Amino acid sequence: MIVILQPIGIALTLLFGVLGMLAWRRLGADRWHKTQVGWLVTGACFVAVGAFGGVQALAGAAALRAGEGSWLYRTFLEWSPVGNLGRGAGVVAYAAMLAALVAAPPHRSRQVAVAALWVIGGTLVGATMVAALYPTIGTHTQMTMLAVLMTASVVALLLALLLGVMNDGMDLLLWLAVAAYTLKETIGVSLTAILAWWDTARSVEAALLYWWMNVVVMAVASLLAGLRLRRAIENRHVPALFERLHALRRPVKTSALAGPPVRVHFVDRLQFLPPRRNPFPEAQVEDHKTVSSDNYEVSFHPAFASSCVIEPVGGTAKTLYQQDKSKPVDCRQKGHPKKHTIKLKGKNNKRDVTITIEDPNHNLASLQIRLYHEDRVPGEEGEYSEVFTVENNAKTCPPYCDDPL
Repeated sequence: MIVILQPIGIALTLLFGVLGMLAWRRLGADRWHKTQVGWLVTGACFVAVGAFGGVQALAGAAALRAGEGSWLYRTFLEWSPVGNLGRGAGVVAYAAMLAALVAAPPHRSRQVAVAALWVIGGTLVGATMVAALYPTIGTHTQMTMLAVLMTASVVALLLALLLGVMNDGMDLLLWLAVAAYTLKETIGVSLTAILAWWDTARSVEAALLYWWMNVVVMAVASLLAGLRLRRAIENRHVPALFERLHALRRPVKTSALAGPPVRVHFVDRLQFLPPRRNPFPEAQVEDHKTVSSDNYEVSFHPAFASSCVIEPVGGTAKTLYQQDKSKPVDCRQKGHPKKHTIKLKGKNNKRDVTITIEDPNHNLASLQIRLYHEDRVPGEEGEYSEVFTVENNAKTCPPYCDDPL
């Protein structure tokens, strides 16, 4: 049975990793956001660990086919502990870097994620090379070392899960997948200890239970990753575990752009809930920029508007705002705006227009509005007198970041 369960578990591990990376790729502009970039690190780790385990499983099948007395069989028995320890160390590196990623400030997420990929890959290779320096690793030594590595990974994963709850650092589906894997690793510590210290009969039972558990957990994790991929394809937001609850504790701000005040739920009074920001917030009033000309005042989000122009019919266009391309707008902390406001207000006329833009996929290239004469009576037929145009071609960071973080 173990011979059947082992390749199934490895295939599901690979599937989980591939689905996680595909989901991350489909997130578009949001894929480097703190709550989403964990899918890249998780997917890359499990693809590497699954591929490592797949090579090892194929070598084991070839060794069994060659027979117990063959050179291939003896070589496999010698190198199998090396591969197990290398993969175990790689999971520890993943768990530690995931915790670091969740704890990092939002504008550092990309740097930490890239560093995590190097750390995980380097640990897999380095730990395997170190383990290969030992001439012979017995079953007792191998299982004891694996139990220690699994304990370290459990501690780091529990820390990552706790931080994910506290600061909304992982979306709900990734949090559940990591939680399921952490449960498997926690039980696996005891089962590995059994493999190290108990007799052969108990060891076989423990190994069988471990692989059954591995298959079930990785199947659940693959389903969660597949669901995340589907949500990404459908462009549906997946919140963090307590994101909506934490969002209730955000301070209420009022202004002409923000609209009427919003009543805060009573849970805002609970002191044990720290204040948190929604990972995909509406752009706040202070994020907007207001510029004035002789006749107009216009407010907009600088990461959206590269220029604002008012052009009278038959007259000369007047530029109300033009971005200085040498100064990219810094979007590393809050991201590019998905919901923001454009407001045009006249100083010497009755113009007062406010437009709320909801563009989660950043598809809007420009906005052109034709304005009636200011003295027009509602319902009266008439020609437009001015055209207001806003171009969405602002230079932002990312991708144009000249200063190092």
